[in-house]
Amino acid sequence: MNKNAFFGCICDLRRAINSSLDNFQLSVTLVPFWTSSRFGVTIILFFGWFYIFSIRVNINMSIVCMVNHSAIGVNDINDGPFMWDRTVQANILGAFLWPYAILQVPGSILVTKYGAHKVFGCVLLLSSVLTPMIPVLSRVHYIGAIVLRSTLGALMSVTFISFQYILGRWIPVQERSRLSALTYAGLESGILVTYAMTGFFCEHGFDGGWPSIFYIHGILGFILSVFWIVFIRDTPEKSKRISDEEKKYILDNIPIKDESTDSLKKTKIPWKGILTSVPVYAIIVVLFASDWAFLFMGTFVPTYLDDVFHFNSQNNGLISALPSIPLLVVTLLTGPLSDFIQNRCLSRGNTRKLFTVLLTSLDIVCSTILKRMFSGHSKPAMIVPAFIMVGLSHVDCSSPELAIVLLLLCNFMRGFRYAGFLENALDIDPRYAGVIFGLANIGGSLAGYFSSVVVGSIT
Repeated sequence: MNKNAFFGCICDLRRAINSSLDNFQLSVTLVPFWTSSRFGVTIILFFGWFYIFSIRVNINMSIVCMVNHSAIGVNDINDGPFMWDRTVQANILGAFLWPYAILQVPGSILVTKYGAHKVFGCVLLLSSVLTPMIPVLSRVHYIGAIVLRSTLGALMSVTFISFQYILGRWIPVQERSRLSALTYAGLESGILVTYAMTGFFCEHGFDGGWPSIFYIHGILGFILSVFWIVFIRDTPEKSKRISDEEKKYILDNIPIKDESTDSLKKTKIPWKGILTSVPVYAIIVVLFASDWAFLFMGTFVPTYLDDVFHFNSQNNGLISALPSIPLLVVTLLTGPLSDFIQNRCLSRGNTRKLFTVLLTSLDIVCSTILKRMFSGHSKPAMIVPAFIMVGLSHVDCSSPELAIVLLLLCNFMRGFRYAGFLENALDIDPRYAGVIFGLANIGGSLAGYFSSVVVGSIT
């Protein structure tokens, strides 16, 4: 390269940088981010995930305080009023998942026809009424707890679908990963806070301790439903609070161009195209594998810590919450990182594959590890080239610190799923992302249910 050509490249680069800075400043001036409507929608979705997973996992920790372990032949310092054996406990823990799984497709049709604003708003109101009833019916018979948990699972079957529906219509493509990751951070935050709160209220709450967490979640659900109904709209066109500049910015940067405000009920779902799509089946397979580990860990870590290490309720809650911290941090970091990689290095598809490979490799290892831990074996049943499996498979009741560290390591990499395959449904077609993810979530939910049943039958 001669001298003139070199300086010519430098000048071109300088002009490109100046142009980018000018465009950025113009974008910030006309379409602010932190005070924007789309950021407000993202925050409400964050608290939506927070609440949904709070009521989804509150029973996982509460059941440690609800069961009279001494009466069923288990030595434990946490004794509650109910004489529920392992099978009953597993059925209660898994009751949420089977209706949640089988209603994914009907739920996706419902959201597609009537919109997420109405459907999920009704779900929030109903769940805020049903959740405080769990302590009442549990004291009558354990079947009451199973029925209520199943009903909540049925209602929550529209959650992922509704949120994918909103994200596909509100979030510009270039901001999709970072804002989606921020909403999913509410999921991990809900698990983190709920485990810690439940452990505390088991010992210091009202009405016997453990029931108080269900009453609190009922109140939170009602408050959130008000915010959802008042502030959330299905599309930017339907919002009265959005500026014209931001509305144009969003509509110019989302793939959905032909959806009028009155066309929801006339929408025809392209079932043939969806059911014959290879990428759709790839999402289904990966979600099944990922959720087997994700839901297994979320459901049984409190029980594992109680059975093996006999922590009191408050310490159990705090320690059960700890694995969510690295997962939350990774979730918040992977969104901006994914957008950066897509803009600078890889295509969107290859970026999703990168994060999914990082996720699934460790998910498989961690699922195997925890099953071996929970079933009480001292040697690994599979040869897995990972030191973490070898370490955890030999942890006993004298080494709780080591178990906690390895549990943290297990959760660390799982945050990559939020910048990986969980975004693929929006990439394929944001109009029908809820339907696509609803199909995939059938397998994921069944994986969680059957892992609960298997553990209940072998422990």
